[in-house]
Amino acid sequence: MTGRWQDSLWAVGLIALALIHAAPITAVLGGDALQRLYGIAVQGPELTLLLRHRGVLFALVAGVMLLALFRPNYRDLALVTGWISVLSFLLLAAQSDPLNTELRRVVKADWVALGVLVVLSGLRLANRSETPVGD
Repeated sequence: MTGRWQDSLWAVGLIALALIHAAPITAVLGGDALQRLYGIAVQGPELTLLLRHRGVLFALVAGVMLLALFRPNYRDLALVTGWISVLSFLLLAAQSDPLNTELRRVVKADWVALGVLVVLSGLRLANRSETPVGD
């Protein structure tokens, strides 16, 4: 059984991950929101569509984090989703130098998210044998 401090750590971690992944949701608005988020002039309806769709996908990632906050049996899904999201962006960003100020801010946020994922994954592994399947 997880302790109260562990439940609190899960809650804080999942909220932090949800907030980090929710930030790009404003991309759905297009135009000025995209300029503020990424510091780039988005030219053409095709690129605008792709970046707006990216905002929708981040809403789904944030939603998974919030789902796991209220339904602990979804914590594994939240961790896998978070790891894929964060690692894929950090690896792509590492290959895309130089980055503008806005994108460097996103990289910093993902490093924070990575730290949270490490802590929560460690907590999950430590309690693996105690978590009932199909809660």
